[in-house]
Amino acid sequence: MIFIVLSVIITIILSIPIYFILKWVLKKIKVGNNKNRKYFTLFSSVILSLLLFFVVCKLTIWSFIFVILNSDKKDKPFNVNEWQTETEYRYTMSNDIIDKNLIIGKTKDEVIALLGNDFIEYEKNHIGYSLGYVVDGLLGSNHAILDIYIENDTIYKVSERDE
Repeated sequence: MIFIVLSVIITIILSIPIYFILKWVLKKIKVGNNKNRKYFTLFSSVILSLLLFFVVCKLTIWSFIFVILNSDKKDKPFNVNEWQTETEYRYTMSNDIIDKNLIIGKTKDEVIALLGNDFIEYEKNHIGYSLGYVVDGLLGSNHAILDIYIENDTIYKVSERDE
């Protein structure tokens, strides 16, 4: 409901400058007389405002649906087969790895055996795995990384960050 109210407010706000811009353009190209131009401008700005309203509403509704459909994909249990085959959707399992401390206390070699060889080595004691592109609502998506920190050949910290 709030999306529709915002769409109407945005449409009204945008229709005011549309009216004055149309009036100015029609005056510059000398369309009709002042009386005809005024009515034509008013009619055109109403039509353009309605079109704008429907476009904004449609985009808002589709974006809302997109966010709802993708909101459940963030929290899946960790699965080795999915991790290694569906690399673009690894972000769906990252919370499980972090929250359940699945790799804390393991050695670097054990983690590589579990998560695969496709890691990024930032430093000797810091590696990362690409989690794919995380959907970020209306703003698009961000590339996410699972950061793994190692001390004395043992994993002591795991976190997720956007790149």
